[in-house]
Amino acid sequence: MKLTRFILFIFTMLFCLTTKAQAPIQENSYHISIDLQNITPDKDRIKITILTPPIKARTIRYTLPAFLPGINGKVDAGRFVHQFYAIDDKGFPLKVSKNGNNVIVMKMRKGATLKKIEYWVDDTWDAEKTKANESDKHFNYIQQAAGSNFEAGSNFVLNHAFLFGYIEGFSELPYTVNILKPIELSACSALKIKSESQTRDSYHVSSYKELVENPVMYCRPDTVGFMAGNIRMTISVFSENGKVTARLVRRLISTSLMSDANFISELEDQNYTMMFYFTTPFRTILNSHGKYGGIAHHYSSIYFLPELADEDELSNEIQRETAGDLFHLLRPLDPQSMNVNSDFLKPQLTKNWWFYEGVNLYFNWLAEIRDSTISENEFMGFVSSKIRLAEMANKKPITDLKNLYNTLSIPLKREAMRSKAMLLALLLDIKITDLSKGQMDLRKVVMGLNEHKTLNPDSIETLINSLAGVDLKLYFLENVNGIKALALNESLSKIGWAYSPMAVDSMLSFGSFGLLYNDNLDAFFVSNSDTTNAFGLKDGDRIVSVNQIIVNSSNFDAALHEVYTPSKNTEVELRFIRIDQNYTVKGTPAVKSMIVQYLIRKDPAADMNALHLHDQIFAPNFTP
Repeated sequence: MKLTRFILFIFTMLFCLTTKAQAPIQENSYHISIDLQNITPDKDRIKITILTPPIKARTIRYTLPAFLPGINGKVDAGRFVHQFYAIDDKGFPLKVSKNGNNVIVMKMRKGATLKKIEYWVDDTWDAEKTKANESDKHFNYIQQAAGSNFEAGSNFVLNHAFLFGYIEGFSELPYTVNILKPIELSACSALKIKSESQTRDSYHVSSYKELVENPVMYCRPDTVGFMAGNIRMTISVFSENGKVTARLVRRLISTSLMSDANFISELEDQNYTMMFYFTTPFRTILNSHGKYGGIAHHYSSIYFLPELADEDELSNEIQRETAGDLFHLLRPLDPQSMNVNSDFLKPQLTKNWWFYEGVNLYFNWLAEIRDSTISENEFMGFVSSKIRLAEMANKKPITDLKNLYNTLSIPLKREAMRSKAMLLALLLDIKITDLSKGQMDLRKVVMGLNEHKTLNPDSIETLINSLAGVDLKLYFLENVNGIKALALNESLSKIGWAYSPMAVDSMLSFGSFGLLYNDNLDAFFVSNSDTTNAFGLKDGDRIVSVNQIIVNSSNFDAALHEVYTPSKNTEVELRFIRIDQNYTVKGTPAVKSMIVQYLIRKDPAADMNALHLHDQIFAPNFTP
């Protein structure tokens, strides 16, 4: 008996010695280990180990997301998981099988408790089709900013939805993540990451949704911090060739970030993190699968962008992609905060999609107009382009979720819906400000919504109506939940703007040519071209880039803005393909008389009421 006790004492001491550096394990939580030091060289896979909550059931379903908030279409994160292995509390391996792409089913012995899960996960950036005849659309490449990147010893982008999931019915439990990392790499994230040692980090979240909302990037440290109003900003940069630095990014976007921060200056003691991955422009593998762009979350955002040599072009690209992302700090304008669906096997869409998309787009411009960093004329051009795009939206309510899901999966139709959403926000602001005689506006309504800890998408219109203090029921009935044509002429005249669907005007132009969109190629082709255009474009030419910015469905409106509505006599570089030959040309706009659609100008005949309402929206006595 004494010998047994002595052996037990020695065993207990050894156990304490080997585990004293680790945090105590909570019973009802997930404890995850990620190994970033030992990556398979052939397939860029990393190993995930999960100590699970002690669950007793005959069948347990481990789920990875099929859909994510703010991401259009299916992502099917489960297809990147391989060699799945699980054991129970007695060390017995479990029978596992896949149910579709995203659910792994584990069969348990009677009375057994789930103990541990292990598997390997692929890098989504390098994912390739296994069948030569499989279409890009069917394979569904993941946008880089939403996915994961494993570059041994150099860079890791960890979007957690593509690393691990949750056990069905247990997504609200806490997660503790432990990272084994290369000594020379540091983490950047909105999460509070604790450095256990030079090679070990850890962080903790309260639920799976919080985990999905907080990506982490590991790289050699290049980070700067600064204050934008009341918001503590952190910018972290990884640049493949070292051409872009965090200090440069800060210099290029600090003015616009300050405008956004001033616009929501009621927010105090907030932190926001921006992570940037800059890649070699036109790098074949990375840039042909997925897209340049960014994904904004509640407390952070992550971007995949080209290393452009020209600083003005780099500035335009960064500012375009980061525009309005700071407004995700406001719950009503953040998709994840507004999403009540915790089932990631279902589309993460709500009826208030139009609100957070449209208001975010609108507020980004309104903030900079109020801060005098852009002109009202520039905004008029932007509104004009959105009217043109919104004409392509189908004639169904923007709150019809089935139609919305189908539409958002088609790139050009998605931009048409976003344009309609922005116009709805603009007209809603005009209506609220007009009916309340300037006592309320859309900004004040959104700040009021932000005070609500929970926001039900099905009741947001009622809340807006209540906070605005004016009757907006008919507006929502006809324009948001109905299909009535937007009263653009009437609404814009209220703020002293003259709107004409078609007019002759003298303006800077590169000449006349149209564009046709090919959905399968995600590319734009020239049509109905005037052969005298400054670029020498002909029908059938495929537009590749403008000023080194690759043109696709997600950015064409902004990328082509300098081509269709040049604001100054400045040379523009355009790349296109003609009969399998690449061409790079430069052109300079000239003043020409042209038929212009959706023309917006300041109305010289505007009365005092219109001018007063105009100033209440664009130049109020801004004292939040």
